[in-house]
Amino acid sequence: MRCGMSFFNATVYKSSLKRFWPVWAGLTLILILLLPLPVLNAWSPSRAEGVILGVGSFGAVVLAFGFSAVAAMTVYGWMYNARSTGFTAALPLRREGMFLSCALAGYTMLALPGVIAALLTMLSGAAAALAAQWLLKYLLLSLLFFGFASLCAFLTGTLWVLPVVYGLLNVAVVVLWLLIANVLTNLLPGYAGEVPQAAYILSPVVRVMMFQWDGSPFPDWAGLLGYAAFGLICAGLALLLAKKRRMESATDTVAVSWLKPVFRWVFSVGFALCFSNLLYLLILDDEPYLVVPMTAFLLLGAFLGWVIAEMLVRKSYKVGSSLKTFPILALLIILLTVGCAKGGFGYSARIPAPERVKSAQIEVGGYSCVTDDPSEIPGIQTLHRELAAAQPGQMGGRDVYIEYELTSGGALRRRYSLAGLSEEGQEELRQMVERELAEGLEVILSDNNRTFNFYATLYEGEEYYNFDLSEEQGRKLLRDGVLPDWRAGTLRLVSGWAFGPVSASEEPETFYFLNYDAWFRGDGRYDADFRYRMYDQFQVTPEAKNTWELLQKYRRETGKESWG
Repeated sequence: MRCGMSFFNATVYKSSLKRFWPVWAGLTLILILLLPLPVLNAWSPSRAEGVILGVGSFGAVVLAFGFSAVAAMTVYGWMYNARSTGFTAALPLRREGMFLSCALAGYTMLALPGVIAALLTMLSGAAAALAAQWLLKYLLLSLLFFGFASLCAFLTGTLWVLPVVYGLLNVAVVVLWLLIANVLTNLLPGYAGEVPQAAYILSPVVRVMMFQWDGSPFPDWAGLLGYAAFGLICAGLALLLAKKRRMESATDTVAVSWLKPVFRWVFSVGFALCFSNLLYLLILDDEPYLVVPMTAFLLLGAFLGWVIAEMLVRKSYKVGSSLKTFPILALLIILLTVGCAKGGFGYSARIPAPERVKSAQIEVGGYSCVTDDPSEIPGIQTLHRELAAAQPGQMGGRDVYIEYELTSGGALRRRYSLAGLSEEGQEELRQMVERELAEGLEVILSDNNRTFNFYATLYEGEEYYNFDLSEEQGRKLLRDGVLPDWRAGTLRLVSGWAFGPVSASEEPETFYFLNYDAWFRGDGRYDADFRYRMYDQFQVTPEAKNTWELLQKYRRETGKESWG
């Protein structure tokens, strides 16, 4: 008996919508409660727009992500039971027709509630254009997530495995990179541990959550269209798997035969990373550069992951024969850990040639020195060589970050411990940072539109004195006291510095502290992007005459001679 429509069957489509009506009815109810009703109750157009933007930025992502898995579980649920699979296979339908009918039914379950919610919002008369944009975003996200869920549905033969695989693969690249980064941080000297942008792009739900708004109603339409196209590609791959799927794969954890060894390796590596990170944190308190324990934890985790993966694939506790290839993974783990301990095959000691560096930055304790002056870059590279040559046993204390912007457009970033620097190197680094801060102080003092919230406290032993300075007094103290003494070397930075704060009680006649805060502009807005750190503490010696004279002058003007 031939099917009248080879690539679509209306009966299957309607039956899926009728049978699983609680899915799309529940989604419709949730969207109405989240969108049209709050918009109708909004007391102003701006409030209505805020509701739509809020649901558009997070609600659309969360609902499309979650209900896509539910829709896939319902419309493809017949594949996970041997009886229903056999019954469906006996129908006079082509596999393409069965797949497309089920897929369209699943997408309808997601799209129809969004259309209803958006139309009700538009009928309210508030922010109709914004509601239309929200609908477009929701439909694109639904296409992305349901297409991806469809592909995951044909990778497994067990219903409960589908949402697990779907959820993990949506975040797998970012999670794996973070786990690998934590292992490398404890093995590879110099590793900075940053997650590349590509890892977020390859983790759809994470990247969609992180879209930048840039003042527009909805973010990155090109990115959303690209992800929607990716959803269609996933649906196409699912169709190819549907045509080749063995009916006997129902109830199998992995339904595609050639993916079973891939699953074993991926699961084993992932389990090893999770297991080793957990044990390292619990037993060794995340102490870095202990190669032997980390290698042992990775090997044990990989072995357990290998056994668990094999049991899932075979649906049996008999896994002996599969262990024959495990030594290959164990050998790779040992080679990688030993290679990291030896410097990552040149990674730790790599320093770009000065002519290839466009700018260089060195950062410690929240302070940094940035330069694009060719005469200053070799100074940073000298410190870099000393840090890279330090042995892991010298590690500890504050981190030093070094980053190069290369002329080729790339970047190189490394992280070391300040303990790897000699006393001379630490002093040179301190001077670099102080020069940068002095330049920043000159910049903010030249900006008359910047508001200073100025605080000054003198510590003498266990006694202290708080100043209540005006804007004019604060600027004068920084301009005529701190800057000249800083350049003369009689005033030193101590707050947040890697050497640790100097206790005022150690030498009461020498150590005093000065704080200032200039994070706010004249219009009162928080200036989060300002380059220079504006809250510092200084060690003021008796030789810092300019600063000391102004502080004593302000103290006398207050009429308060006693210390607090």
